[in-house]
Amino acid sequence: MAIIRQRYQEQLDDLIKELRRLGANVYVSIENGIKSLSIDDRGFARQTVKNDIYQSIKL
Repeated sequence: MAIIRQRYQEQLDDLIKELRRLGANVYVSIENGIKSLSIDDRGFARQTVKNDIYQSIKL
């Protein structure tokens, strides 16, 4: 594993940066979508997103 890390460290770092950037974009998009909902629906939407994220992590 250490040899792979040494050989591909720069590419791995770039990939991690890109994944973080994409994650931030997804977060902003979700937040903007939730803001457009009624106050009553916001709690349900946040819980749904939380559950979806939890389920995807378990995979």
